[in-house]
Amino acid sequence: MFTKARGLTVLTTATTALLLAVSHAGATAQYSDFVQWQRSCGTDYAGSVSKKKAVTGKADNGNCAGYAWVGVKYKNGNWSNWKHGKHEAVIKSSGGNIVKAVHKGCADCKKYYTKP
Repeated sequence: MFTKARGLTVLTTATTALLLAVSHAGATAQYSDFVQWQRSCGTDYAGSVSKKKAVTGKADNGNCAGYAWVGVKYKNGNWSNWKHGKHEAVIKSSGGNIVKAVHKGCADCKKYYTKP
């Protein structure tokens, strides 16, 4: 699906398109439930988390070859394995056990944390 997000053409799923189109007004908490960043190669990424789902999305702008990456921390203190995808990475917890998520734009990139 092609979507315009802040003037960017995004080729991705509806979830990621929504992530990249929505801009949360400056949250003051140490970790908000949403993060958006741009890598030095010009590609926009965004991440969001709820107690049941964590998503990292990658826009179709810029020149970054990196994928969208996401990992989650569960109520029991364990972290999931990393999940990645060309335009979107999603981890779901039907029981609502997610307490934190980590998002990045490539295997060795800077990490961004969110909390539900």
